[in-house]
Amino acid sequence: MSGEAETPEVLSLTDLDAVEALRECNNGTLGFLAKRALAQYLESAGGLGVKNEDGYLVAYLLFGEAKSHIRIIHLCVADHARGEGHAAALIDALKHEVKRRRIGVVRLNCRRDYAAHEMWPKLGFVPLDVKPAKTPGRELVQWYLVLEELQNQGDLFYVETMEDRTNAVIDAQVFFDLHGGDSSQTVVSKGLQADFLSDMLQLFITDEMFLEIDRSESPTQRETSRKDAHSFARVKHDPDKADEFEHKLRNILPSRTPSQISDIRQLAKTAASSVDTFVTHDRKLLGAAVNIQEFVGVQVLDPTQLVGQVHKLANRDSYVGTPLSGAGLVWRRLSRDDFPCQKVNEFLGPQEKKVHFENLLNESLAQPEEWHTQGLFVDEKLVAVRAFQFKVQGRFIEVSLCRSAHGPERELLTRFVIASVLYEAVGRHCEEVRLRPRSVAPDAVDELMDLGFIESRNGYIRLCLTNVVPFSEAQRRLQDIGHGDLVPEDAETYCSPAALSDVHGRYLLVPIKPGYAQQIFDLNRAREDLIGSDRSILLRWTNVYFRRKSHHRLLTPPARILWYVSGQDGGIVAVSRLDEVKIGSPKDMFRKHRRLGALRWSDIYQMCRGGKIQEIMVLQFSHTYLFNKVVRLDELRKLHAEHSAKLVVQSPAKVSRNLFLDIFRSGFSKSGSVP
Repeated sequence: MSGEAETPEVLSLTDLDAVEALRECNNGTLGFLAKRALAQYLESAGGLGVKNEDGYLVAYLLFGEAKSHIRIIHLCVADHARGEGHAAALIDALKHEVKRRRIGVVRLNCRRDYAAHEMWPKLGFVPLDVKPAKTPGRELVQWYLVLEELQNQGDLFYVETMEDRTNAVIDAQVFFDLHGGDSSQTVVSKGLQADFLSDMLQLFITDEMFLEIDRSESPTQRETSRKDAHSFARVKHDPDKADEFEHKLRNILPSRTPSQISDIRQLAKTAASSVDTFVTHDRKLLGAAVNIQEFVGVQVLDPTQLVGQVHKLANRDSYVGTPLSGAGLVWRRLSRDDFPCQKVNEFLGPQEKKVHFENLLNESLAQPEEWHTQGLFVDEKLVAVRAFQFKVQGRFIEVSLCRSAHGPERELLTRFVIASVLYEAVGRHCEEVRLRPRSVAPDAVDELMDLGFIESRNGYIRLCLTNVVPFSEAQRRLQDIGHGDLVPEDAETYCSPAALSDVHGRYLLVPIKPGYAQQIFDLNRAREDLIGSDRSILLRWTNVYFRRKSHHRLLTPPARILWYVSGQDGGIVAVSRLDEVKIGSPKDMFRKHRRLGALRWSDIYQMCRGGKIQEIMVLQFSHTYLFNKVVRLDELRKLHAEHSAKLVVQSPAKVSRNLFLDIFRSGFSKSGSVP
């Protein structure tokens, strides 16, 4: 023999004895078939055979025709002729015969423990089901070969793609994740099954999935996974095109292992179908995504990318972004496309592994209905990222990411991003902010501590109360999360913006011009026509406000400041803690505090009437929170009248504790809207 398979031919009754003799030589692995039954198959043209140069039969295939499929009865190759391609030649000949009869599906049964079990995948068959063999303890695998996309092949559960949905094929790794545990990767994959996607995303598998399942060594795992696979829609594909695409993909993808070959076949079958998206975690496939799309027209995405694409289509507005006071800063919902591999490195701390950050990022991006995953962009450059969700009916915020990119403003940005989550909590009346352990970079933990967080077993916690509470309650709540005994001032700090109802303090109403308020407080976010904000001022947790030296005996720390913005739509917009007051020459005060202040030298020069005023004041303040609603002038008049107090808004004024508490309650009213 030359080693090349001979061309198969249709057998007839004259070949009966040769078929019977070859069957008897392989009786151990072939099902018993009486000679009369053999004759019936040959008589109905149900036999194909390969003969050597001397005319001796060296291989044969018997098949029968059922209503919906062709069933292979025997495929037998003589011992001395194996490895010469005869089995593949017989199957190819059968394909031509099956296509001629317009059946489209070939089936066969083969015991798992037979050597032929390893042969069927190489011939294009997939194992869709199993049943017990006649021999106790043995398993009979049912193999299928689909030759055409036929309608009404109910036993294969093919489903048409839907034009009003995104259709995608998942690979084996994602498939197993969907029925797996709670690892980061599994959580990401399960994002594909979120409720909000049910009407927007249709997931498919290819029949190659059953080969992946069959490779498991555990019978129980095979059975469980096979049942799971049968619950999925299977994509229809053109087998001839799939063969063509498989050949192309083998030129650009590794094909050394059975798993790699299955990956290629799944991609090829996807390309040969009406689906153009393939979902995988495989880094090699994702790395070759551009070439795969160019060669076979399939986009390869990880689950996070696909979820993001679908969510973005349905929620375009949330990806547009919210500008911060014209400072070139925009909060915008993130997608995986905003985070190419090289971008991840910019957000890592010293000695931190990339995988930790990527797991947190992918987990939040894969669940966009649960997690608010947003990036802070400066002139279209991503400089910070935060991911948070509201838990327990909005009682607290959980944060999985709070990071800033490397750069000269990293410390400033880190503090701002952490504070921005506190602002979100205040706006939603969430009482706690909880950060996961890896949510901040290791070198940013000090920033958390400075902002009032305390380390706990599960990360970092901070109270964030927007109501009026007695000191005893604030103390108890702080002790519950791990704080020790605190004096009232510290208690108020660690659960800011809370106001203590039974502690005496200094409370001030301080007027501020609209332009400067815009820079410090980020008022009227959508407007760009006010004075453009200084980015560094807007980002700071601690700021200063320059003013003429007046009421300096009144403006002494510690105190709580109510900021009154003057103008036609004026009102109290925010509350802060006054930390320090300094008095000095304009140049000296500006030089020392220019990086914290909202005024330029030209503003201060004008304030000093061209140098006629020799001293100015610097108010240093922190813990600044916008009220949920502006307390307008009319309401202020009413509140002052109720407390028999004179309303002063042209200059700093002292207010009583009870009046401050009432203004505080009004500003943080749950019926109010965030300005």
